[in-house]
Amino acid sequence: YFLVIINFTIGGLVSMSTITLRRTIFNRAYLVFLCLSLVWPFAEFPELTVWCTLGLITLYDLLAVLAPCGPLRFIMERELSTASSLPGLMYPGEFFRIGLGDFVF
Repeated sequence: YFLVIINFTIGGLVSMSTITLRRTIFNRAYLVFLCLSLVWPFAEFPELTVWCTLGLITLYDLLAVLAPCGPLRFIMERELSTASSLPGLMYPGEFFRIGLGDFVF
């Protein structure tokens, strides 16, 4: 079991980090399998529990993105205040800034 998890993790890291494998069927299959493995435990819970958990995750996401004391605002302010920026965290445009989360979703 341990070897399967290690191989799955290494294969996923390779498929996500190399440019040539980003748009292949291997990368998409890895992402679908990863999503299914994360969602599978919720199938055993009652429907109300799943909906409440989804609502709480949504509220946390809104708080993290929009609140003045949220973690995303803290990371963005730190990114703008330091001279050395983290590569790929934020892409500045002429009228807006796009974070990495905007590209992922």
